[in-house]
Amino acid sequence: GIGEASHFYFQKSPSALNVDECLYLATIIPKPRKFMYQFNDQGNLKDYAIKNQNFLKNLMFRRGLLVPEDTIGLLPVYISGNARSLIKIKVPDSTAIKIDSLAVDDEFDL
Repeated sequence: GIGEASHFYFQKSPSALNVDECLYLATIIPKPRKFMYQFNDQGNLKDYAIKNQNFLKNLMFRRGLLVPEDTIGLLPVYISGNARSLIKIKVPDSTAIKIDSLAVDDEFDL
């Protein structure tokens, strides 16, 4: 149900979800296992997913289901629950940074 989903994706109770988080959960109902493909390798929603959210919000505005105050100060959808471990996020390779810094240090030691 919504309680399990809100904790799995956002570590929140349903009453603490914002409009974008609610819309996100509503859009993944048909295929919840495919949610991870909506995120890029930095963990942010892909452009098509953001456009879909904006389309739904605009539709809700036109139908009077949302007012501008409902969306003030909203941050992008951020998966913080256990679902985050299923998203393939690219982590910078710290080895390359260490090698570069060692190479620079060696040049100055000469």
